[in-house]
Amino acid sequence: MKRIIYAPAALASLQDILEWNIWTFGDSQAQKYTDRLANRLRLIADGEPPCPKPCDLLLQGRRDAAGLSYYREGRHYLIYERNRRYAGAGRDIP
Repeated sequence: MKRIIYAPAALASLQDILEWNIWTFGDSQAQKYTDRLANRLRLIADGEPPCPKPCDLLLQGRRDAAGLSYYREGRHYLIYERNRRYAGAGRDIP
């Protein structure tokens, strides 16, 4: 399995998603949903998303979307770039 390096903003978003789901649906459902997101991220890292789409479709041609792909999981969009090195700006999550 390839390593996943999360940008700080991605970690903050995942934390917000977890907290909102705990508040709205309870601990058990929140854990199931965050596990689902984490599993999809692992599949993406392993090259298994069924059809990733280029982010310029999602972000309507913004220049900073170049080279990014996205995949929708549940009610969230997982935006990623393959093989990018964040040089310490992100955090490895096994």
